[in-house]
Amino acid sequence: MFEVSPNLLNQVLEHFDEQPLLINDDRSLSFLDFFTETHNLSNSLEMNSQERIILCSENQEFLLKSMLALWMRRAVAVPLNPKFPKTQKKELIQKIDGITDANLSSDFHRLLKGNTTLSDQLKHEAKPQTRHLIDPEAWATIFFTSGSTGSPKAVVHSLASHFFSALGANELMPLYPGDRWLLSLPLYHVGGLAIFFRTLLSGAAMVIPSKNKSLAET
Repeated sequence: MFEVSPNLLNQVLEHFDEQPLLINDDRSLSFLDFFTETHNLSNSLEMNSQERIILCSENQEFLLKSMLALWMRRAVAVPLNPKFPKTQKKELIQKIDGITDANLSSDFHRLLKGNTTLSDQLKHEAKPQTRHLIDPEAWATIFFTSGSTGSPKAVVHSLASHFFSALGANELMPLYPGDRWLLSLPLYHVGGLAIFFRTLLSGAAMVIPSKNKSLAET
């Protein structure tokens, strides 16, 4: 079992570097590929520790890289349903103190250092000795409840809570390198993000469903 510590991502990478982590219609990203692109993106961001950043996009790959990049910067990801009307999004945002209204569905230009484009940052190769450090005890996400019994509530999760939940679930229903899990739940739902953590800690791969294929074809 991995030790939930600031060095956790490096432990994961040492075990699964060449294993596929993310598969979509266009390509398959190994753990090393995914971590490299995310680390470069994180280094290109300019923000304060524990700053709340809104994520509102239907691009699953981009959301996953965005969240991990934010955690490497010790920022807090606030995923929102992109199909919510603007008025509803505004109401939810007003519930959170210290929020930064940065819609990451299109780009990071407001948060990027200098004038380098996002695509240039992702193409830059990370140095082999790069260390991917996190703070497990810091706030990592703020999810909103469904509001089925009242007004939606903002719920804070630390990285440690996500990791320990995934480790416990993997003990009950093990995943292994070579297994694939369809990313069938949205990433603005804690259950969708749980798929990411479970595959991350097991060496399995997430498959992003295609909009143009049936489930059987995927």
